Amino acid sequence: MGKLKANNIELNRKVLADLVMNNPEAFKAVVEKIKGILPID
Repeated sequence: MGKLKANNIELNRKVLADLVMNNPEAFKAVVEKIKGILPID
């Protein structure tokens, strides 16, 4: 959740859970967006 907030993506846990259950491709897109934004350690 902290990484979402740090990247100005405003989704709460309820919305994320709904995406996982009903639209896994959209959830995957959110995860990929966060991975793309984060610097590689």
